[in-house]
Amino acid sequence: MKKTRDNPCDKIDCGKPKNTKGVSLVKKHIFEDIILQNALNFTEEVVEIFGDLLNKGMNITELVARIKELTDKLGREAIEAIIEELDRIIKEDKRRKDKWVVERKDKKRLTTVLGDIEYERTYYKSKEDGRYTYLVDDALEIGRHDRIEKGVKIKLVENAIEESYERSSKKACPEELSKQTVLNAIREIGEVEVKREIKEKKEVRVLYIEADEDHVPLQDGRDE
Repeated sequence: MKKTRDNPCDKIDCGKPKNTKGVSLVKKHIFEDIILQNALNFTEEVVEIFGDLLNKGMNITELVARIKELTDKLGREAIEAIIEELDRIIKEDKRRKDKWVVERKDKKRLTTVLGDIEYERTYYKSKEDGRYTYLVDDALEIGRHDRIEKGVKIKLVENAIEESYERSSKKACPEELSKQTVLNAIREIGEVEVKREIKEKKEVRVLYIEADEDHVPLQDGRDE
């Protein structure tokens, strides 16, 4: 039987804070203001790109590249704001106060498929067993020493099966990653996991073909 993951959010309720008075309401508005300001900046930059298109000209590849750069940036800013808001909600939750003592705030930098993000989160000490942790990182399944999120690691491994480590890195995320970083990701995630997925897909195809005793047409129009 699969073990249910122990998520700190389940214990301390990471939903909307029950107390919406005073400072909590103000901080909620600050979070919303950050999101709205980022969206406004994005809109202004898109208009600027359109102006460059009209005045200087650009091909579709250049246009796509510039828009992707903007959307990736908007995504990174949204993720940073969301994580820090979640950290605040956890910190203000009464059940957290009953079980965890605030120690300090630390910055963390993490490479994602959208590029590097940087955020501040709170470090806690347990009143029950004295252990230390970052509750928001636990809630989001970010390891204490993680510098690259799992989505990037999986892409690195998938790409490295067919391509060089350098090309694998460029396809996985916008940031430049060293060959050693790619190797570490492969060791951590393992090629076995990826190969298993490929094997499962092939088995599904075979089962589909063998589901009927007659020949089953494939997508390319051939019979097998």
